[in-house]
Amino acid sequence: MAEAALRLAAERVTGKRMDSFNYEGVRGLQGVKETVIALGDVKVRLAVASGLQNAQKLIDRIRAGDAPYDLIEVMACPGGCINGSGNPAPLLKSDTGERLEVLYRLDQAQPIRTSQDNPSVQALYTNWLGEPDSETSHAALHTTYKRRSMRVQDIKEEAVREMPVVDVGVCIGTNCYVKGSWKLLEGLAAEIRRRGLTDRFRVKARFCTGQCESGPNVAVGNKIIPVENVEAAGAFIDAHLMPALSGEESGK
Repeated sequence: MAEAALRLAAERVTGKRMDSFNYEGVRGLQGVKETVIALGDVKVRLAVASGLQNAQKLIDRIRAGDAPYDLIEVMACPGGCINGSGNPAPLLKSDTGERLEVLYRLDQAQPIRTSQDNPSVQALYTNWLGEPDSETSHAALHTTYKRRSMRVQDIKEEAVREMPVVDVGVCIGTNCYVKGSWKLLEGLAAEIRRRGLTDRFRVKARFCTGQCESGPNVAVGNKIIPVENVEAAGAFIDAHLMPALSGEESGK
C-alpha cells in the first residue's frame, strides 16, 4: 500500500510521469521500516510496520511524540499478505522472502504499475466516486476505529475484577492456526468452563506473537509458551495456567 501511495504521490507532486518506481526503503521483511523519500523538492517521511507486535511498538512511539511520519502502513501478518492466511504456510524461513521477490519481478513486468492508471479504478471514480478527496470518495474510502472486546461479558466487570484474572491469548496467526491453535483455543475455553474457572481466566484469540517457528503459541500474561499437543488443554492448564493464577494471587 505504501509503495502504491508513493507512486501516486510522485506524479501528483512533480507533475510528471514517472519511469521508475523502486522505493527500496519500504521493501523487505523488517519488522518496522522507516525511510524518507524525496519527491521533487518534497520529502515524505514514512514507516511500514509488519506484524501487530511491531505495530504496537510504533503506536507507543507515536503517542510519545517520537514518530513524525506523513504516511504509516500497518500489515497485520509478519511480512505482509504474502505470509497471511490466504497463502500456504511457509515451510522455510526463506519462503516468504522468495515470494516477495516474485511479486517485485511480476510488478516490474506489468504494463500498468500505478493505481491511477488502472482502468477499473478510473471507472470507479468516473461512475461513482467522482474526484479524489471528494465528499463521496472520502465517505466511501475512510473509516474510524474503536475498541471492541472479543469476549462476551456474562457478568458485571466489577465482579470480574474482585479476584485476579489471568489473560490467556491463543495465537491464530497463519502458522499457529494451521498447526491447530484453533483446537487449543476451543479446548482451553471448554475446559475452563468445565472447571468453573471462567472468572479467573480470560481466554481469547490473539494475533501473531512473532515467534512463528515455535508455534502454536499461547501468551499467558507477558510470557509466550509454545505448545506441542493442541489436544491436551487440561494438561496445559495444569502446567501453565494454575501456576500463573497462584502467582497473581500472591502478588495481589
